[in-house]
Parts: sequence; C-alpha cells; structure tokens
Amino acid sequence: MSDQLRWLNTNAKGKLDNLSRSPYSQHSLIVQALTSKDKPKLKLHTLLAINEDSSGSSRKYFEITPLEDYITKLTLIHKGRLILPTMSDKPTWYSIEGITLPKDFLHSMGFDEDPVSGESIFVEADRRFSNQTLDIFCNYFLDEYNAIVNYFNTKADVEKGKSRYYDNYHGKIGKDGKMQPGGQGGRFRYFN
Repeated sequence: MSDQLRWLNTNAKGKLDNLSRSPYSQHSLIVQALTSKDKPKLKLHTLLAINEDSSGSSRKYFEITPLEDYITKLTLIHKGRLILPTMSDKPTWYSIEGITLPKDFLHSMGFDEDPVSGESIFVEADRRFSNQTLDIFCNYFLDEYNAIVNYFNTKADVEKGKSRYYDNYHGKIGKDGKMQPGGQGGRFRYFN
C-alpha cells in the first residue's frame, strides 16, 4: 500500500496518469486531489493499536470492541482521513491523509426557541447530505457506468484476440490464445 501511494504522489511508473485516464477512476477523490493545481502530498497512516491514556496500556485491533472501532474510524474521518477497507483477517488498517473530505452532520433533532413561550424545544430537522457528498456518490456511479460501457466497447476486440485484458475482467484466455467471454467487467462491481 505504501508503494502504491508513493507511486501516486510522484506519478512513478505513470501510475497517476493511468488512473486519471481510466473510466473507472475519473472521479476518484484521490485522482482529483493529485491532479489539482494545489496537489497535496498524500500520507499513509497505519493503526496498530489503541492507547488508553488513563491506564497507560494499549490494545491491538482485534482486542477492541466494534464500538471502539467505529468511533476511532469516525474520529479519523472527522480529522480528514480517508479510511481504507479493513480486511477481516488483518490486525491493522490504513488511512490516507491529504484529501479534502466533506463534513456532513446529519442530525434528526435540533433545539430552537418556542416563539410563544420562549422555552427551548426540540425541532425535527431534515436529514440531507450536502451537494458535495451527493456529487461524490453520483460521480462514483458515473465511473462505474463508464467502466461497463468501456468493457462492452472493447469486448469484441478481446474476443477476437486483438488485445489482452485482465482474465478476471473480460474472461479466461482459451487454448487458441484468444480471450473467452464471460468475465465480470460487464457487471456493476458494488451494486450486484
């Protein structure tokens, strides 16, 4: 993971260029940040354990409760870190610093003053994400859709053996040296 981030920061091996040209990552927050004019330097952080100030002890990731895991990740997101997926069998997890993330606070209730009595009252608030957050989700959908369109646009060439694509994306390579159809590229990755 640290190599991948280093290659993105420096565009080593054309990593950033390749990602920015891919229809699947055109709206990636990482790609957008690194191709902006005020390009940040992304930093990788690893969580190994949680320190307890009151006792001076620490606990490893597998020793914390699900609530502590959730609160820790929320705290890091609030501090502007992008949390990477945690694999179920890994005792650590990563976060990336340097990307500007939206901070939406969705609350159900708020306080206001009753205009007649002057007392504080609870007022129900509408839950709504900011336009910035909604744009992120819409753009992820667009990238997913564009990747599927790209798959079908190149599928005929792949089946004829004109180009080589990834086995798990377009299909297996047959004995004749041609890519066989049946890969997963024509499916939504996260919505199936």
